[in-house]
Amino acid sequence: MLTTDSGSLDLNALRDLVDVIARHRMNGIHVAIVTSGAIGAGASSIGLQRQGLDVLQQQIAAAVGQSLLMEQYNALFGRKGIAVAQVLLTNDDFDDENRRKNLVGTLDGLLTRGIVPVINENDVVTTSELDFSNGKSAGAFGDNDALSCLVAKAIGAQTLVLMSNVDGLLGPDGALIPKVTDVSESLEHLDLKNGNGRGGLKTKLQAARSATHAGIGVYWINRHSTLLERVLDGQNAGTFFVPAALTTSNVEQHVQDAVQKSRQVCKDLARTTDTQRNDALQKMADALDTHRQHILEANAQDIQKAKKDGRPEAFIARLALDGSKLDALKSTLADVAALTPPDALMREWTLPNNVKIRQVRVPIGLVALVFEARPDVIVEAAALCIKSANALLLKGSRHAHATNTAIVRALQEALERADLHKECIQLMPESRDATDALLKNRGVDLVIPRGGAEMVAKVRKDALMPVVFAGGGTCHVYLHSDADLDMAMRILLNAKTQKPSACNACETLLVHREIANDALPKLAAALQNAGVKLNGDAESRTILGDAIQNIEEPDWHTEYLELTLAIKIVAGLEEAADHINRYGTHHSDAIITRDETAAATFMDEVDSAAVYWNASTRFTDGGQFGFGGELGISTQKTHVRGPIGLDALYTYQYHIIGNGQVRT
Repeated sequence: MLTTDSGSLDLNALRDLVDVIARHRMNGIHVAIVTSGAIGAGASSIGLQRQGLDVLQQQIAAAVGQSLLMEQYNALFGRKGIAVAQVLLTNDDFDDENRRKNLVGTLDGLLTRGIVPVINENDVVTTSELDFSNGKSAGAFGDNDALSCLVAKAIGAQTLVLMSNVDGLLGPDGALIPKVTDVSESLEHLDLKNGNGRGGLKTKLQAARSATHAGIGVYWINRHSTLLERVLDGQNAGTFFVPAALTTSNVEQHVQDAVQKSRQVCKDLARTTDTQRNDALQKMADALDTHRQHILEANAQDIQKAKKDGRPEAFIARLALDGSKLDALKSTLADVAALTPPDALMREWTLPNNVKIRQVRVPIGLVALVFEARPDVIVEAAALCIKSANALLLKGSRHAHATNTAIVRALQEALERADLHKECIQLMPESRDATDALLKNRGVDLVIPRGGAEMVAKVRKDALMPVVFAGGGTCHVYLHSDADLDMAMRILLNAKTQKPSACNACETLLVHREIANDALPKLAAALQNAGVKLNGDAESRTILGDAIQNIEEPDWHTEYLELTLAIKIVAGLEEAADHINRYGTHHSDAIITRDETAAATFMDEVDSAAVYWNASTRFTDGGQFGFGGELGISTQKTHVRGPIGLDALYTYQYHIIGNGQVRT
């Protein structure tokens, strides 16, 4: 598309292309260019006619023209303050696994740093594009359409744009076909004198078929830069080939393939040493730095879409990442690496018949995490799973898909650099069909949902494997009759306002009737100064008047996840415990008291995973507990309760050693 009809380099087309890509690069969209034009530029430079060149002449022209082509890319992008990098490839760069890993790492590194890769076949050392004497090469690629598809799949691109001298795929009547949902071989008959290009239809359809099967959307558009701009702006242009992963059957197959790969790598991961896994965690931390810009740009895209969709502030807060959060996630990886894994041998004993029995700790195997718009949980889950030698499947929300993809790509690159399989961590398609397929796949050993009550309920209902879940975070702080009000105010403000969107934030304040008249006005003033809206029962409204809104009985169940707090006056400790057990979610609840006996009674009677005495509920967190991180907070009573840390990701086997004994 970069040559004129005479075969020389079309500088106007090149300039327009660069202008469009540069504008979108500035807006955080990463583009890799698979280019043509080297032979045309070289032939024109050394006085050869473009038509009729033999293979050697084409190689000579390509060798000369490639440098001329890169001079133009360097000059045009350089005026925009954007660096470019030349990448010349051969079949071996895709066929050889080590070379492929190096290629992917280099391309990811270039894109992360805002550098535009300019990619072409190395015609000087390979002739798969040039020699048609025996038909197409049997190698990895033989044309730029195939090469662009291979590159798109290697870097995990969201979109592949194929540009040519026609408007897209044309029907028998010559009209543009705007959308194709099934790229079948039958489409090739459309090449019968209807203007689909000079022999390019088959290669473009093959590229589109391969890319869409990998979940990549493909556009075939005319070479005009205005059409490329429309595509990069998310608008329709040319022919759009729908990613196969968007259909239910292909999603199910994708999930099945991912589960099979995960189970295969589980065996190899279980054979690694703690030192090897710690090395992978260090490389994962480094990858968050290397890919920082790309991750934050992807997150900005997700946030922009969420705001456009009218998502609430609490949702945006959970979705948002910044430099400090990425630094915290790096620290999580380091903290998990520093943990001492539990001993493999739990206990052993010998029966009277001299049969030995050993209880041995082993990884669970394949863990699935289903989560909503919280991309930071990926790193915590990955750290704990790799440390404990478990494979991890991730099913995130569509609202965070760009961020999730950027993070997982960074972590997978790190795994490969640590000589582990990148399939130890895999991200599932964003569609709901993927959730359904995952929950029905018995190859998954454990699923952990992290999200709202509706999502958790769906996972509990549909999952065919064990589920560890948190039943929401309606958490309470109870002020006993002898509570220190200064301490109570510090704890309450922290529990409510430090991070109101967290599941361990306080949602309800219970106050002993004996101190309500004195305590409530002071506490209410401090809370309102911090921007907290207050709701309460009739008795608390009698004390606070218009400063508090009425609350109905069902509202005591509410998990606000924002700066709103419910208030209730109770007769004493027993009523407080009864209220918490009835309306709470068995997550985190606290008592403020000087009385050790009252505290002990509260801790015995409140049926929650974490029960506090004179401390904020915000400490219910794997990092705060010294677990390094967490996969969530369980409100169940079996297997694990509270923060799901390293120890919770093991099960055990019994190894029985005999010497010919039989049971009588």
